[in-house]
Amino acid sequence: MPGPLLTPQNVTFQRLSKAIGPRRAATAPKMIDPPHAQIIPRLLIA
Repeated sequence: MPGPLLTPQNVTFQRLSKAIGPRRAATAPKMIDPPHAQIIPRLLIA
């Protein structure tokens, strides 16, 4: 089981960091709506 620090937001941030770089990932969550935040990880996995 994932630890308490491994939240969906953190996982999304980590995947965004790998996909677009840490600098953009740091600002991306502010521009992402909660419904879209669940879609992005699926797109990065696919």
